[in-house]
Amino acid sequence: MGKKKKSAKDDQMTLAEAYVGFQIQLKEKEVEEFESEVKTLEEKNQRYNQRQEHLKEEQLGHIQTLLKQAKDQERELEHKEVVSKEQVEQALQDHWELEKTKEREIEELHSQLNDLEQTVLTAGREKQYWLDYKNVGSKEHAKQIRLLEQELLQMQKDFQEMAAGNSTS
Repeated sequence: MGKKKKSAKDDQMTLAEAYVGFQIQLKEKEVEEFESEVKTLEEKNQRYNQRQEHLKEEQLGHIQTLLKQAKDQERELEHKEVVSKEQVEQALQDHWELEKTKEREIEELHSQLNDLEQTVLTAGREKQYWLDYKNVGSKEHAKQIRLLEQELLQMQKDFQEMAAGNSTS
């Protein structure tokens, strides 16, 4: 009779150990998933930073091209000899349109740059959130696991003491 009771209690201990082991596996899997998400976010952030650098270089190239075109037009205007009033007005009109085009392109580039900066900021916040979880949340889960393991050990100790008390009486 004593062996049957002890066998049933061993099964309960094994079940409790399996349950704690299962909880540990779940927490470890969650930690791995979060680490994977953090890695993905870091890669996204790197891509966004590279794209931002590329857009900045492209913007500088456009600005330099526009400046060169403006200087070229000014040189052409200087080299022209006597021009009529209509030619002067046309040149001014062309110059004015060119300036407007430059301003629109610069505004577009600034808009694109602002959008990209917002995207990078959003990615940075997401990255920070996951890093905070990695640094704090995962430690809290590890603490919970340790507490559950301690509780399990205490329960096992209590059970053994009760079993020893029952077998002696």
